[in-house]
Amino acid sequence: AISETSISMLKNSIKAFLEQDADLAKTTMLAQREANRVRDKINDDLFQLRADKKIPITALTPLQTIARRLERVADQSKNICEETLYMCTGQYMKHMSKEVFQVLFVDDDNSSASQIAETIGNTLDQPNFVFSSAGIESKKITLETVAFLKAKGHDIGNNITKSVDNLPKLNHYHVVVALSSLGTKAFPTPPTKTISIAWELGHAAASMEETYTFLNQNIEDLVQAIRGQSAGN
Repeated sequence: AISETSISMLKNSIKAFLEQDADLAKTTMLAQREANRVRDKINDDLFQLRADKKIPITALTPLQTIARRLERVADQSKNICEETLYMCTGQYMKHMSKEVFQVLFVDDDNSSASQIAETIGNTLDQPNFVFSSAGIESKKITLETVAFLKAKGHDIGNNITKSVDNLPKLNHYHVVVALSSLGTKAFPTPPTKTISIAWELGHAAASMEETYTFLNQNIEDLVQAIRGQSAGN
């Protein structure tokens, strides 16, 4: 049943994340195909039942919605597994292009500014970029940050905060951007190919809106600079 597959995937994906078990993450991801197959079969069966007048038309959409939402549980579980693989191995399964630029935003505790930066980066529709965030330590995302981004159409309420200690070697990243003076402690020790950048929020830290505007402009400029440099190579 799709409920059994999806719930099992969710439990295993969380277990893999908490225990940083890359093998369990890889195994769990394989079950998504089964969830998709079962969802498609459920939809076919429901249409046939409706055609045979064995269920009322009013039941068709709610039953399809249940199947779709259970399948989404499997999708989100796969996403957790992909993040776990990245944490453990540096491999990012979503992006298969030849050249992928990995950018990490670091602040004190991954509770606000770095979360905003990651969200902005991942909404730029740049398939050759992977944006992540972390803190020197990790604390729960502030309610103000969650509410602010939700008002802009981004739901990060279920995001899991990370400290740099939870990440693979920092030299896996092409760019590390510190958003606070403490965040510069995450800069890899030379010699390294990683580019280390410090962005001083300054007066932009006075309000969430100013922080968002500052980060949005700087991230767009960073992407353009990297793309220009890559095209010139």
